[in-house]
Amino acid sequence: MKYIAIFLTLILALAAAGRFHAEAQVRKSQDEIDRLDREAERLGAEVEKARLDVEVLESASRLSKLNSSKLALGTVRAEQLLDDRRFAQVIGMPTEEIESPVAKNADVIGNAIGMADPTLTEKAVNE
Repeated sequence: MKYIAIFLTLILALAAAGRFHAEAQVRKSQDEIDRLDREAERLGAEVEKARLDVEVLESASRLSKLNSSKLALGTVRAEQLLDDRRFAQVIGMPTEEIESPVAKNADVIGNAIGMADPTLTEKAVNE
């Protein structure tokens, strides 16, 4: 009986130590989960801030101001556009190699603009 009591006391002590160890691990894991949750919230806030920054940077009004102040881009004029043969001349490619499915002197880009905006006449495109 004495040995059984000692054995049961030893088992009870080991069970208590095991429970204490398990609870310590649970607390440690919970602390890690809490830390990761805080970090996820912080990163989520940073992502939202970055999205807002991108939205501001890509806003139409900002891009318009940037265009007018830094880029000095204007409306494209017809004389700035090149057809396929003229472009080949500019880059130094022989124009004989260009197969054109349209008339030999057709303005492909002008025709494309005319198709996109049917209110333009051929004269208006070539001006």
